[in-house]
Amino acid sequence: MILFELLIKTRDQLIQKDKMAALGRLASGIAHEIRNPLEIIYMGMDYLENNLPDDDPHIHESIEKIFNAVGRADNIIKKRFIISRQFSIQNHSTPPVVPCLITY
Repeated sequence: MILFELLIKTRDQLIQKDKMAALGRLASGIAHEIRNPLEIIYMGMDYLENNLPDDDPHIHESIEKIFNAVGRADNIIKKRFIISRQFSIQNHSTPPVVPCLITY
């Protein structure tokens, strides 16, 4: 009976790890999809900053606010990746090997 319980526990651990891996792949995909438009916004703002006249301080103040907002959004994504990776490393233990009893 102990062997069966160990087998069930190991199976449950493997299922949970598979779910966490799938969730990690989903989060990574979402982060990638968010970061692409952020990069385009950043490049567009850089272009505007370098090509607009310097005589209007309000324009450059607005550009700086947008740069800061894009930077904050990017930092949020980076922090989530760091937390996710730390969680993955902490919880990545291989389940115990279960001896198999095969009877014919």
